[in-house]
Amino acid sequence: MANMIDSKRKRLKLAPRTWPHWVTIKRGQSVGFYTNGNEQTWQARLLNEDGKYIYKVLGDETDIEYEQVLTLANKWFDTAFTQKSSRYTVQDAVNDYVQELENVGKLRSAGDTHGRLYKHLIPMLGKKELSSLTSTQLTTFRNAMVKKSDDPEAVRKSRDTANRIMNMVKAAFNLAYRNERITSDGAWKKVKSFAGVGRARILFLTDKEVSTLLEHTDGQIKNLLKAAILTGARYGELADAKVRDYSEHDRTVHLAGKTGARTAFLSASGAELFTAQVTDKKPNDLILTKDDGTHWGKNHHSRLLKRAVESSGLPEETLFYSFRHYHISKALLAGIPMQVIAENTGTSIRMIEKHYGKFVNSDRQKMFDSVDVAIT
Repeated sequence: MANMIDSKRKRLKLAPRTWPHWVTIKRGQSVGFYTNGNEQTWQARLLNEDGKYIYKVLGDETDIEYEQVLTLANKWFDTAFTQKSSRYTVQDAVNDYVQELENVGKLRSAGDTHGRLYKHLIPMLGKKELSSLTSTQLTTFRNAMVKKSDDPEAVRKSRDTANRIMNMVKAAFNLAYRNERITSDGAWKKVKSFAGVGRARILFLTDKEVSTLLEHTDGQIKNLLKAAILTGARYGELADAKVRDYSEHDRTVHLAGKTGARTAFLSASGAELFTAQVTDKKPNDLILTKDDGTHWGKNHHSRLLKRAVESSGLPEETLFYSFRHYHISKALLAGIPMQVIAENTGTSIRMIEKHYGKFVNSDRQKMFDSVDVAIT
C-alpha cells in the first residue's frame, strides 16, 4: 500500500476525517497523520500484549516532518516496549502470592490457590495489568462463576465457591498492594461477597413430615425419594445405579459417587423396594428411572420435589439432601455405630460428628441411662 503521508504534497491531498491515516512501520507499529481541515497532528500506535492499541501524539504538522516523526515514533516504541516488560499483571500477582505461600511453608494452600486461580481467574483476566483492573471487571468475573440452574442448592454452592475464590484473588492483590506493586486497592474492595451462601442449614425432617411428603408424591419420583430415605445415598448415586449393582441375596447395592465406590447394606424395607424396582429388568438397566423409563439426569427431580414440598407444607428449604440427613440421624438414634453409618453412606466420622452432634449426644445419654444404678 502506497505511503500517503511521507511528503507534505501528499498530505495536502488527504481528505479530512476523524481517524488518522496510518502507515505500518513494522508489525504492530504504525505512524499516522490526522487532519480535520483545521488541525493536523502526528501520532504513533503500538499493539500491546492484550491485542489492543496504545497511542502517542508526537507533534503537529508545523513542528515536524515525516523523517523526524519516524525517529520520535521509534524512540517511543522502544520506550513502550520497556514499559511493557515491566507491566505488573494479574498473573504476576497470582504467581507472587503463590510463591509467598510456599515461602512460609503453606504448600497445600499454595497448590490449591494456584490450581483454582489458574483455572478460573487467569484465563479471563490474567493478562490484564493489575493497576488497570476495575471493579466492574472483577464483578463480571465473580458472577461468571455462578451456575444458572433451577436447583437453588446448586446456585448456592456455586456462589459459595465464588466467594472462596474471590477471597484468594483479594489475598493475592492485597499482597501486591502491600509490596507497592500498585498504588490503589479500591477495585477489589468494592466487590462484595455473596451474602448468606455459606453451608446451608441442615434441615432435620420429622417422621410425620417424611410420611406427609410421600403421600403427596406419585410415580417414579416417589420410589426415588423412598430409596434416598432408606439408604441415605446421594441423588447421583441412586440415579446411576444399575440392576447388576444390586444383590437381593446379600441385601446390598453397589454405589459410586463423589467419595468413591462403596457397597451399601440395606434394611428389609430397602431390599423390598430395590427388588420391586429390578423385577423384569436386565443387568445393565437402571434400577430407578423417571416415569418414561429414562435416566434421572442432573436436576431432573428438582421441580417434582419442589411441587411435592409445597403441596405437603414442608419447609421450603427441603432438598433431596434432606433425606440423606434424615437417614443418618435415624441411624444414629437407632444406636448404629458411627463407623458403620459413615461407611454405608459414603461420608466420614468427622462429618457425622460435625453435623449430627445433637443426635450423637442424645444417643450417648441413652447409653449411659442403661448403665445407671439405683441409689438410695
